[in-house]
Amino acid sequence: MYAYHWSLENVIVPSAAAVQASLAAQLELAPLVVFDVPIGTAKNRRLFALDDIFRQDWSAEQWLGDVLAPFTVARSLTELHPDQAMTDDLVVALTRAG
Repeated sequence: MYAYHWSLENVIVPSAAAVQASLAAQLELAPLVVFDVPIGTAKNRRLFALDDIFRQDWSAEQWLGDVLAPFTVARSLTELHPDQAMTDDLVVALTRAG
């Protein structure tokens, strides 16, 4: 089985539709796509205010319930890091439908 790990954190994606199109293209190439994204937490907002990198400010619930709704989510995990220098992230494994 081939898998691909992709971090959306530093990829400029203007909309949920753009994220969905990118993930759909990747699932055409690999049966499993694993990625992590920072989520909209107060800690992340404080960290991200320190730079000018664009990031979506979606909660884990918005990612799973809206952005990733068209996909088969095999597993997901929310990582809330106690270290204030580490981002809070959603880790997701998507599989091809069928």
